[in-house]
Amino acid sequence: MTELFAPLRTETAYQQVCGAIQDKILSRALSAGDPLPSETELARQFGVNRSTVREALRTLESNGLVMRPPGGKRLRVAQPQTQQVAASVSRALLLQEVTFLQVWEAMMLIEPELAALAARRRTAEQLTGLHALATAMSARPRAAAAAGGNPFTLARGRPETIAAPARAPCPSPASEDQAGHRR
Repeated sequence: MTELFAPLRTETAYQQVCGAIQDKILSRALSAGDPLPSETELARQFGVNRSTVREALRTLESNGLVMRPPGGKRLRVAQPQTQQVAASVSRALLLQEVTFLQVWEAMMLIEPELAALAARRRTAEQLTGLHALATAMSARPRAAAAAGGNPFTLARGRPETIAAPARAPCPSPASEDQAGHRR
């Protein structure tokens, strides 16, 4: 017989409290910087013990949704920082055994569309900044190559110079014999 229903998922009290606060943050009922009520007040509102509220707040804090400002006593709503998001995504990719190649392939699908959107939406000021950045980036490798004196890096960007030695004629066996080299 086919099952009509899946088993119910039961959540602990702290998970329910965490979910309720998270829902308020994600729906923008609570904005970044807004103070949360005290633990005692939250416990009263949810009808749970302070230890339950404390565990929920720890979870929210570790997810970057709330933070305690330096020297502050009350938690405030926060926006997750880039480092926290990156660390979470990295852990998820590792645990799901996603390979570098799979991430690269996904980026190759996404990047052209992002570039097209950026080109359509850019401002004149952003375009000027991009031109300045491109100029600075192209000048830096040339200066480093000149300082290093490596002919290969100096020729970078000039394929005819890099490929020139490959076009040189190969010595014939006769010329090797003349130079005193024997097989």
